[in-house]
Amino acid sequence: MMTTRRTTAMTLLLTAVTLATLLLALIGAGCGGTDDQQPAGDTAASQPAVPHTPPPDTFQRAIFDDAWVEADDAERNAIFAELADELHVQAVRMDLRWSRAEPTGPGVYDEEYLGRIRASVDAARQNGLFVMIDVFGVPQWASDTSWWEKPPKGIEPCYQSFYPVAEEHLADWEEFATYLGTSFKGSVAWWECWNEPNMWSYIYPQKTADDPQFAARQYVKLLEPFSRAIHQADPDALVLGGVTAPFGTDDEMRTSPQRFATQLRDLGGAEWWDGYSHHPYVPATGRPMPAPTDQPRFPEYTVTLGNLETLVAILPDERLYLTEYGYPTAVSRAWGFGYVDEATQAAYVTAAYQRAAEFEQVRMLAWFLWRDIDKGADRWENAFFGLVRPDGTRKPSWEAYAGLQ
Repeated sequence: MMTTRRTTAMTLLLTAVTLATLLLALIGAGCGGTDDQQPAGDTAASQPAVPHTPPPDTFQRAIFDDAWVEADDAERNAIFAELADELHVQAVRMDLRWSRAEPTGPGVYDEEYLGRIRASVDAARQNGLFVMIDVFGVPQWASDTSWWEKPPKGIEPCYQSFYPVAEEHLADWEEFATYLGTSFKGSVAWWECWNEPNMWSYIYPQKTADDPQFAARQYVKLLEPFSRAIHQADPDALVLGGVTAPFGTDDEMRTSPQRFATQLRDLGGAEWWDGYSHHPYVPATGRPMPAPTDQPRFPEYTVTLGNLETLVAILPDERLYLTEYGYPTAVSRAWGFGYVDEATQAAYVTAAYQRAAEFEQVRMLAWFLWRDIDKGADRWENAFFGLVRPDGTRKPSWEAYAGLQ
């Protein structure tokens, strides 16, 4: 049992985390809406410049950002050239939201949105980069409406993209995965199934009075058809499961990555993934932020690089892909209130990749972000994890990343 002092510390951490996660989930998530709805259409596959999957069991230095998805062709190509030729990045990760790609009904695709994803994939491949795509977000038409009247505290009773997929629409999810695997065949090396499903902002609730493994069960229901469809469409592509956030408190709002990985393992999830994905961030809930090699403040609820052995012990035979990681250099309110100075961020880039290399199972570490996101004072979208400042000038961390061996 926790002491009073420990309980107080935990309360402070959870208060910051709850506020940050709540506001992050609320961005653009109004009742009854979908993410940007555009005219429907299709995408066409193109031939990759080089083999679209890396040699087996090699380690990949990656960057996760969606800056290139919103860029025009010239800027997109310049970004990828910088990543490949100057930063020596080997792979890039980007998001693909089901709720935006198929917003109005089964088989009705948003041509404009998917076209930007396609252009980004093609530009990355032309620059010799391997591509990972993370697919998540339940569209309104596929949502289980029975949960709409039982929202998390502070959320209006209406559609949100984190409610479970209705059972009758799981077949549509599989069809969507088939569409993606076919459309991007020969271009995408890794497909991640969902994002941070151990967090309420991606699957809610995490547990119920009748089912302490509710979110894990829902996740396996998504993973199985997704994996089956991707492997059938593109046998060379790998499907990654888990995609877990670094912390959780084992309540209806969030599940610790340790518990979630154990639940998925025990539910047979490993049958459907080719590797396990995790986001080993240090929660930015205070200063100073622990270094990549430090134990997290609450190791029983958190898995960072500092105690990655915890996850390895649960999944000793699985390849691990660390697909989001970084340190902010200013307050990023939706991500927490801790940050480091730019010199420390640069030192932590080097330390993080050195730490990841200590684990035989680790196949990737992806830094978040390439470029800071700054939309103005007090905006919750802001994120200052980048190697490049919003004005395009390079932080010391850019040089540190470029110098990685």
